[in-house]
Amino acid sequence: MPGVDVNAGVFPFSAIVGNEMAKTAVLCAAVSPGIKAVLIRGLSGTGKTAIARSVPCIDPGRKVVNVPLNATGEQIFGAIDMEAAIATGKVEMAESLLNRADGNYIYMDDADLFDTSLLIQMLDSVHSGRVRVERENISAEYGCQTKLLASMNSTRRYLDRHVLDMFDISVSMRRQKDESRAEEIIRRALGLGDGDSRLEKLFAGDDEKISKEVAEARRRLPEVRIPKTQMRSIARICTSLGVKGCRGALSTAYAAAALCALDGRRMVSKKDTARAAVLCLGHRRTVMPKKKEKKEYNPLETGYNPLGGIRRFIKDEKGETEEAKIVKKMNEQTESGSKNSVDVGFIKSEDLEDVVSEVGETFEAIDLLEAEDSEGFRAGDDAAKRKYVETEDRNGKYIKSRIPRGTCTDIAFDATVRAAAPYQKSRHEADPTPGVKLEKQDLREKVRQKQVSSTFLFLLDTSGSLIIRNRMSKVKASIISMLETHYVKRDRVGLMTFNEEQIELVLAPTRAIEQLEPIINNIAVGQGTPLSEALIRVYEYMMPYTLKHGDERCHIVLITDGKSTLALDSSKDPIKESIEIAEQVRIPNADWIVIDTGLGFTKNDAPKDLAKALRGRFFLLDDLEKKEDTVDIWD
Repeated sequence: MPGVDVNAGVFPFSAIVGNEMAKTAVLCAAVSPGIKAVLIRGLSGTGKTAIARSVPCIDPGRKVVNVPLNATGEQIFGAIDMEAAIATGKVEMAESLLNRADGNYIYMDDADLFDTSLLIQMLDSVHSGRVRVERENISAEYGCQTKLLASMNSTRRYLDRHVLDMFDISVSMRRQKDESRAEEIIRRALGLGDGDSRLEKLFAGDDEKISKEVAEARRRLPEVRIPKTQMRSIARICTSLGVKGCRGALSTAYAAAALCALDGRRMVSKKDTARAAVLCLGHRRTVMPKKKEKKEYNPLETGYNPLGGIRRFIKDEKGETEEAKIVKKMNEQTESGSKNSVDVGFIKSEDLEDVVSEVGETFEAIDLLEAEDSEGFRAGDDAAKRKYVETEDRNGKYIKSRIPRGTCTDIAFDATVRAAAPYQKSRHEADPTPGVKLEKQDLREKVRQKQVSSTFLFLLDTSGSLIIRNRMSKVKASIISMLETHYVKRDRVGLMTFNEEQIELVLAPTRAIEQLEPIINNIAVGQGTPLSEALIRVYEYMMPYTLKHGDERCHIVLITDGKSTLALDSSKDPIKESIEIAEQVRIPNADWIVIDTGLGFTKNDAPKDLAKALRGRFFLLDDLEKKEDTVDIWD
């Protein structure tokens, strides 16, 4: 069985330098039964794995079970016990990684590289405490009380929001920039890495002290009470940050109670609430801090709010609520990504890594291929939906097995042995020679499937009209929001911009989407809109691209208000000329999506006419946000 129980030779918990926020997250998970999953993000070499594997030092008697990156669903959740089936003919479950993690911790490094469905199933099993297995010849369920510790590299910052929401706590680890701390890290690492046990002995007392505090906090936790004022505070902070659903509030309450117990108290205070909010809500927020306006505060100017519109609730002596302070400090930290810590009124926490905010308020964007457009084009149409196809060769993901159709060239050995296992006893009675007895009817072949990959080329109108109507920040936020959606779909994304000064391919289509984010943030705006020339330039670029990538479906996303100001033929109207050219542009294996950035009385029908001429789909900029029906359980 693949998977390693990580116990021996681990780095002492108390020997880890700095990163107090990550340590606090692990301590909360160790104390509270309500904290089931913790995500640790950070660059390579920041100690994510070291801190996860050090948990047995402060929680003696429990071990950490490691999930290899190439682990399959059968290995994690369970499959048929081949040895028992061959020996006895009975179909029984073999021990899985989650079996071994029962009563312990389970660790997933590079969690974002696991298949999304597998990661969701893992999180669901951890939260529910039940593992359900439905496979060939097996329909079983068993209990598993474990906690998931997961890590990921912060340069790969995108995970589906609903997956992130299933992590109770998400924290970031950072490299130590202070020279004295960096020197201490080297000294401690060498002290353990060369086989010298002095470091373990040196910190054994500290780890033992922390383990006693954890044990005492567990005993005290059932006596901890959360006053109504703090429950309201949690609800209001969640509202201010735009946290969807109930998990964020519940996780914050669990963490606040754990922090209170660790501090030796039995009543949750505003300090506990603030610390818990930083741990549990940074990765769930949907309302991002707005870029600060260079504007003097005018007390006579009604409606101006230095906290960005957050309501004031029960006021302190300075006229500002504790909830508003917490949200304000979290906003300031999100804006100042270069800082290592933030003082949240009375706590310090590390940076909350999240989507950049200076481009405007980001949101969960619709999938352009699966959404219905403003003209009623539905996702069920073949041109819109994402296609998964079964491959006839060995490329693609092995999803199931089947009885061979003709000659079998890709044998599913696991399924073949499973099919033969129940008959081994009777076959050995007929033929006592040792070995697994296989017959022709046992043979199974692999069914592989792959998603038809897509390329999205964003063609962005960067003319001055977007600035005049204050739409550029919304456009940038929309592109970044869509990038998140297409990153998790493993699409290629490129960007071309056009204005009077130049038409530029800013970034050729790539899956390294994180490169686009700083580029989008610094897009320059020029004068004029040469829409006709931009359409021709895209045609010239995409024609050879589609021929070279014949197995991909290409989508050109034109983002414009349609107000073309420059024509190739000076005797023609620029808008009419661009529509005429659009009618002639036909790129094999590619389609168009037009997003209208127009607003107010200056809006026109040119973008919709362009979409019709290009035989493409049409969206309004404000329709790109994914709509969700939410219920406030705190009403």
